[in-house]
Amino acid sequence: MESMKGTSTGEDIFKCVENAFHKIELSWQKMTSITTDGSPYLTGKKVGLLKRICDQAAEVDFNKELIFLHCIIHHEICQGILDMKHVVDPIVKIVNFIQARGLYHR
Repeated sequence: MESMKGTSTGEDIFKCVENAFHKIELSWQKMTSITTDGSPYLTGKKVGLLKRICDQAAEVDFNKELIFLHCIIHHEICQGILDMKHVVDPIVKIVNFIQARGLYHR
C-alpha cells in the first residue's frame, strides 16, 4: 500500500505501484493481471496506468500478455436502484475478507 500525495495521474499511480513492487522485491515478470475501476487515469491508452504497466511488462518480457479486468464492486450503487443486493453482498464480503488478510502480507 502506497500513499499518494498531490495529483493522481496515471504516471503518479504508476510510480506508486513501481515503489510498492520495489519495496516488497516483486518482479514485473510475476504480473499477470490488473483490475481497475475503469477510471481514465487508469485506462488511458497513451499515459494511463495500464499503458505504463504494459510498457514495463514489455521491457521485461516482450511476449508477455496481461489480463485486464474491470472491478464491478463500484456498481454497488446498483444495489439501491436495482434489486441487486443478492449479488453485491457476497462481493462486498469477499473484498472485505481479502482486504483484511492483506494487512498481514509481508
